[in-house]
Amino acid sequence: MAKAIWVSFFHSISTKELPQHQYCPAGEESWCWYQRALMTGPVDPTLHDRQHSTFLNSDVAPYVRKVYERPTDSSLLSRCVLGKTQNCNESLHSVIWAKCPKHTFSGLKRVSFGVTLAVGEYKMGSSASHLFFPAVGCIVTSATTFLGHKRDTERIKRAEKAHSVPQKKRREARKLAQQRAQQAATTAEGRPSYVAGGF
Repeated sequence: MAKAIWVSFFHSISTKELPQHQYCPAGEESWCWYQRALMTGPVDPTLHDRQHSTFLNSDVAPYVRKVYERPTDSSLLSRCVLGKTQNCNESLHSVIWAKCPKHTFSGLKRVSFGVTLAVGEYKMGSSASHLFFPAVGCIVTSATTFLGHKRDTERIKRAEKAHSVPQKKRREARKLAQQRAQQAATTAEGRPSYVAGGF
């Protein structure tokens, strides 16, 4: 994973004097023009200036390198080995994006407040919003508290229903039916209709 992260850095700091495409994927199908050129024979040094459009200046590279060092730290990557954080992260992101949509511009104050409110709501529920309202001059009424508790109660009911045994059995039956349909389609066609990276 660290190698995959470093690919873009080394590709971008590469020069004709010092080509650094060793981490780029090799082969004729590679996105790296240098690796594709290697497949046809020796690489013409002047090709580097013509083909290499995204490069980092050698003065800037040490500062950008620091940005790459954190995500490639082995202690950080070791926590990603088992993964299982995507759904949690996506869930938090959806709460943040509900407050500050990605498709519209929001200023720093709105984004800061939106993220604070979203994290509070994600960690403590909708009723936590009344803790943040006084900070921005909003008045907390009994309706605010009531609606927060109501949303939390409804969310908990939906979660409990989703984790109930009948719901789990329905999901398993649906998944099994999809697998059978996929297997039937594969048998009818003689090959899978879709394979990741198969095209």
